[in-house]
Amino acid sequence: MTDLSHRFRSALETRDSAAAAALMADGVVFRSPVVFKPYVGRDAVGEIMTAVFRVFDDWRCVRELGTSARSKAATSSTSMRAVRSTSST
Repeated sequence: MTDLSHRFRSALETRDSAAAAALMADGVVFRSPVVFKPYVGRDAVGEIMTAVFRVFDDWRCVRELGTSARSKAATSSTSMRAVRSTSST
């Protein structure tokens, strides 16, 4: 795992959307299986991550799908699993 992917996963695991977004490329694209149009850009994807952290009580990174070096930037795909809590408090 590269240093960048380790820092990204650590940001996700600590639910720090600002730190995770800061590690993303300006033109990052998030494609959701439930939304037709992709979200483009660091700010848009950072907002999605903030919403995920608010909505889902229990989620975790379950595996690193892969890393690759492109130019000077490293990219990584992290698989995340979210579980919505059904408890009523």
